[in-house]
Amino acid sequence: MVGYPGCEEAARFVESQFRSLGLEDVKTEEFKVTVPIDKGSRIVIGGQTFPLYAIWPNLVRTSHLPPEGVKVHVIDAGRGTLPDFDGKVVQGSAALVDFNSGTEWLNAPRLGAKVLLFVEPEDTVRGEGEAKFSAIPVSMPRFWISRKDAAAVRRLIAAGKASEAVVYCNMPWQKVSARNITGVIRGTDPKLRDQWIVLHAYYDSISVTPALAPGADASCGMASLLELARLFKQGKFAPRRSVMFVAT
Repeated sequence: MVGYPGCEEAARFVESQFRSLGLEDVKTEEFKVTVPIDKGSRIVIGGQTFPLYAIWPNLVRTSHLPPEGVKVHVIDAGRGTLPDFDGKVVQGSAALVDFNSGTEWLNAPRLGAKVLLFVEPEDTVRGEGEAKFSAIPVSMPRFWISRKDAAAVRRLIAAGKASEAVVYCNMPWQKVSARNITGVIRGTDPKLRDQWIVLHAYYDSISVTPALAPGADASCGMASLLELARLFKQGKFAPRRSVMFVAT
């Protein structure tokens, strides 16, 4: 995602590939964009620290917390259905909820939970991610926790050792630099080379957890763009019209 180290690495790679493939007039266009930057999130339970990853903001409200964190007790809310909360003190809690819970997770804040901890699923679909943030800027800190760490937290809950915990999150909005990258192959036909074909792919990614945006879709598009550039630089595939390659 733009503003995170992986995106900058991708930009450097794409630019280096444009140059090494022999594209002409390789340029970068820099501009500013405002994004939520997860600078670190965690939960501390009985002296044990577990890393967390903040979920995409509720409109403009990120999961950012005061420097001293938020004190909670931790409960296991399963899939987030109402029966999953039976017999549990939800008020003021951090609720562990399965990520693949649709919109059932909303029961936790409705019943008074302070924090949501979504447990990493074996697999999921886009709709599950889209259901994990709100179109209104409610203050509802939500995080992703790995299956391994969630299992350890559940053991602490079962042992009665999760009654005191503190959640920390530093996730401000920041204005960061993003880059578009262009390169050119001039057409071989003197009559047609002033006609242009523009081929485009994006190299950044997005995720319900901004700090974890693996970008499989984006890598497929960029791989195709770079392969076309490689082929068009070969004599038998040299284009008659000029081609501009645009990575955004």
